[in-house]
Amino acid sequence: IRFFNNEAGFSEANALALCSIGRSTKRADDPRYIGNKGIGWKSVFKITPRPQVHSRGFRLAFDATDASGLGYIVPRPAEPLTGWDGRGTVVVLPLEAGGGAALRELRVALSDLRPSLLLFLRQLRSLEVRDAALGLHRRTTRRQHATDPGRVLLEESLERDGHAPSTQTQEWLLVTPRL
Repeated sequence: IRFFNNEAGFSEANALALCSIGRSTKRADDPRYIGNKGIGWKSVFKITPRPQVHSRGFRLAFDATDASGLGYIVPRPAEPLTGWDGRGTVVVLPLEAGGGAALRELRVALSDLRPSLLLFLRQLRSLEVRDAALGLHRRTTRRQHATDPGRVLLEESLERDGHAPSTQTQEWLLVTPRL
């Protein structure tokens, strides 16, 4: 399983923070970022014990099954990723043999994502899920209304096995209380 992000990529401080405990480079009060406690990153170990992160010049491989006795998951250099042009960040979650249950859980979780999720993840403009095995391609996009900045349009496009995509658009009115 691969997750692509078109961000600028990791800095050295970001890579060190990912490999450390309690050393996030993100501040909880900074609206430019989501997450800052490592909970999101730690959740990848529910899918696989051997996640990888490829970002700029950083190629990190983690192994939760390492029996070194250190008590920590110590990152190692990952092999170069095929099919990646070096831009953005790619998180690779290799499934273990018999990982069908984890894949099914992930497919259910991804299919349960609603377009309204993008209302709360302000830094995301688009979320795209491709499942090559099932022939599904789903893209959800958030954009501001052309004439009313208080309105947001959420467009969801679903394509199955090369058929013409079906598209639905939702319009939301965002109300921000002033204190």
